[in-house]
Amino acid sequence: MLSCLFLFQLLCEVNFYAKFNAYINIFLIPTFINIFIILISILNMNHFANGLRNMLFVFRIKLKEEKVKLNNVNRDTNPYIISRVFAEISEADDHFKYFVNICNKMESFNKIYGLQILNFTAVHLIFAYENLNLAFKEVFKTHHDHSSKYLEIIIIKMLKCFNFMVFGILLATPCFQFNLEMDKVAVLCRKILIDLPETMDNTFSRYLKLKLIFLLKQLEIRKPYFTAAGFFEVNYVMLIYILNGITSYLMVTLQAT
Repeated sequence: MLSCLFLFQLLCEVNFYAKFNAYINIFLIPTFINIFIILISILNMNHFANGLRNMLFVFRIKLKEEKVKLNNVNRDTNPYIISRVFAEISEADDHFKYFVNICNKMESFNKIYGLQILNFTAVHLIFAYENLNLAFKEVFKTHHDHSSKYLEIIIIKMLKCFNFMVFGILLATPCFQFNLEMDKVAVLCRKILIDLPETMDNTFSRYLKLKLIFLLKQLEIRKPYFTAAGFFEVNYVMLIYILNGITSYLMVTLQAT
């Protein structure tokens, strides 16, 4: 889909400038290369973020399986038997190690792609502002001259802005879904803590409760999330901030002109 949008934008822009001079398209090559590089970077980040989201989904499914095991064992009335049986069939330690691996990969993502996301946000803000500013100027010219000769350039500028907005949505979607999965994990951990019998007093039970409590505290105090070099969290709110910035700059520019 993104490739089709990029090719469609390329075709429209080449056809438009070819009406004036075919050699103008030579100067568009660096712009197209830069946009293509941004597209590849966004796809890489999306793939990495989707992988982390899938890993967190697997972790949640494993925790849910632990809860099912605990519910099946809880049918027995003897707390000591419950503790012993659940300790033998539980794989909670492996699941918590899997969660630590997810957190380590999250830190790696932020170190590798944090500056790239920050650069993309700045480029998106400047690029969208310039194109929308030119598009509004052409709209005013069209309205003043009562002609449609500026309509094609307006469509091209709006299409370029739309493509960059799609890039941003592609980046923010897996990050937002990761946060939703993290909230579901927190809810599931609380349910497991509630289902653990208070009389379970062997070593495994104590360690399991402590690990669940530590996990919940981490999710409440220092929840892992995608960040742009530590400046802001990557989600749909980032796109709202970009739109707010573009709107503010456009209002100032239009009032000044």
